[in-house]
Amino acid sequence: SECDGHRRNRHLRKNNPFWNCVVNLKFKRELDGEKQIPSFMWTEDLEVREAFLAGLIDSDGYVSKRKNPLDSFKVSIQTVYPSIMGGIVHITRSLGMPVTVTTRSAKTATIVGRTVSCHFTYDCHLAGRTPMQKVLSYCRSGHKVKTEPEYVERSPIYFGFNEEKRGSNNVVGVTTNSDKRILLDNKIVIHACGDHCKAEQPKLTTTRCLKYCIACPRKGVRYFYRDWSGRHLICGRCYGRYKFSGYRCLHCQYVPESREIKRAKLRGEELGTSPDGTTVSGLICGKCNGILKFDEIRGPRKVTTTTDISSDIPASNILSDISVTV
Repeated sequence: SECDGHRRNRHLRKNNPFWNCVVNLKFKRELDGEKQIPSFMWTEDLEVREAFLAGLIDSDGYVSKRKNPLDSFKVSIQTVYPSIMGGIVHITRSLGMPVTVTTRSAKTATIVGRTVSCHFTYDCHLAGRTPMQKVLSYCRSGHKVKTEPEYVERSPIYFGFNEEKRGSNNVVGVTTNSDKRILLDNKIVIHACGDHCKAEQPKLTTTRCLKYCIACPRKGVRYFYRDWSGRHLICGRCYGRYKFSGYRCLHCQYVPESREIKRAKLRGEELGTSPDGTTVSGLICGKCNGILKFDEIRGPRKVTTTTDISSDIPASNILSDISVTV
């Protein structure tokens, strides 16, 4: 159609059919206009998901070939948007490939003599063999392009999990007459419960007396120590940091590292509220923005000293002359 206006390319900036497609398909969030991957992409046709993931790799991904095995590939995609990170995880798992996500904190770096402010980012690490090779065959950017495999083998990915003690709650069980498998929202495939589950229930055992650290998420490790109150346990790593620095958070019980304490000292002390409601001043915890407390004497042990009672003091004056300090 003809341009609406005096400029020849005005229709490329106004009433653009491509941009209308992006907005109407919800690739831009309505509330704040942030980039996102709409949920319908998670269950699109197989070729569409592979081509879409290849487009993300072309624009923001890095491809490296593993040495062992030779037909295995690893891809890293970096993004600042949590919605993009979530979409990458769902699409990758739906294609039968493992994916892990690591984070990078915001910092200021010097690149080629210029000071650059780096934002908080998510690093999505994808790996796979023939499924990843099929995705890379859609790429069009230099070394990222790979030949299409003759056969794509999507083998199951096994995983482990940690047991966590929770409170009592109602549980709903779904029983089906067929033996079809069920795909959960987190892309985990489970078998439907049948008569065989009733026979296996007595074999299930629970973990008893599972120790956990109150300062970090570690559970079930070998060595634990008493904390500063003597009522709870902390792991060996947190215990070593506490014995070295003496700092602990009053709110989340976190024991900061030495570099975190240095950053807190550069920030300076601030006023805050302790868990009992009193106003206290101290360094700021980098994990929960609470107040860090410094213990000169580490550990729950108390030092008790008593004065010796001389035999020359009359028995009637003993109680008045005894002093005990803690």
